[in-house]
Amino acid sequence: MDYLDEQLLENKRKQKKEQYRSLETGFYICNELVKFGRVTIAPLSLSIVLPTAFVTMPQSMVKVKYQSENRPQVIKTSLDTRVNFTFSLLSQAVKPEQIASLAKQFRTVVQRVSPANVFYDLKEERTVEEVPLCWFDYKGYAVDEQIYYIMYVTPWGRGKLLHGTFNCRFRDKDEWKEAARQAILSLKLEEGDNNS
Repeated sequence: MDYLDEQLLENKRKQKKEQYRSLETGFYICNELVKFGRVTIAPLSLSIVLPTAFVTMPQSMVKVKYQSENRPQVIKTSLDTRVNFTFSLLSQAVKPEQIASLAKQFRTVVQRVSPANVFYDLKEERTVEEVPLCWFDYKGYAVDEQIYYIMYVTPWGRGKLLHGTFNCRFRDKDEWKEAARQAILSLKLEEGDNNS
């Protein structure tokens, strides 16, 4: 009887995952419906569709979690800080046709810094505004856990480059990957951008 109950529960989980598979419907992630909504990150002249429960990580926590001086400028995080989207705006003019080679350079740097990382996809797609965005994903290692990362780059405004990451526990990779990919592709340049 227990086996039958497990099968029924697994079938219900699969049905929910198939039903909730977009930013509009939400995603069924780790047995929970995660709702998404558009948020503005004014300092970087952008908006993005993120889980509605996510918050901006306080600077005091950012300094602990990202000890390098090259830490992200803005981090949106889950309340338990296990799932993060990071954003940094760099003063680097990049032509759309250069974005794939730039992503490959970033991947090479990440590989050199941590040779144990395991790399998966490298893809060029387009944001909702038809701007080219290139991303790659990989498994990295923290002190006591394996972490799944998606790193992306895209031209931003005039003479800028938007660089960011998504990360979660590696064991949650299959739960989060498509939701994170869709969120990243939802990036929009905010009106009134004056990043010249």
